[in-house]
Amino acid sequence: MSKIITVWGNPGCGKSMFCCNLAKVLTAGKEKALIINADSSTPMLPVWMPERILEASASIGNVLTGLEINTALVAERVVLLKEYPFIGVMGYAAGENPFSYPELKYEKIRTFISEASRLVDFIILDCSSNMLNFFTPTAIEAADLVVRIITPDLRGLNYLRAHKPLLTDEKFHYRDHLTLAGLARPFHAIDEMDHLDRRL
Repeated sequence: MSKIITVWGNPGCGKSMFCCNLAKVLTAGKEKALIINADSSTPMLPVWMPERILEASASIGNVLTGLEINTALVAERVVLLKEYPFIGVMGYAAGENPFSYPELKYEKIRTFISEASRLVDFIILDCSSNMLNFFTPTAIEAADLVVRIITPDLRGLNYLRAHKPLLTDEKFHYRDHLTLAGLARPFHAIDEMDHLDRRL
């Protein structure tokens, strides 16, 4: 079974970039890693592989809403990165959105993570910032290690304050999460508002 690493945090903090860099480091010794992005509001497959047109059948949505989830089905949907043959990726396809599939179920997400963990040495779960996306809290619960990334600004701090009450149950191990500073903009919202006001 692989080590499961879950990455979550506020929008725009650099979660996906961190996951890619982490996968490169973890596979430097030819171990295998699988990055799973379950954010249907921003499909990452077309970002990671813009030169490849992937059919919707390659989408993680087909696995998570299928009748039965097993290792063979998960393996069929893994797409290998050409430049990094020890890194596989899974996610939503171009054009998909939160309404493309039925609501995700807890048991199916847990089964999916368990079956995926049989394939590689490391599973990296690149989560949605939205806790209403049921994949995110389930991935936090299932993880061996949780990395929380927030931007070191008011946006990041307020995101953290808003979401901490949703993760108070012991099964989320909130106090054990590693906290890292992510990408920050060079100015605050109030400065941006002033800039917009001057343009109007």
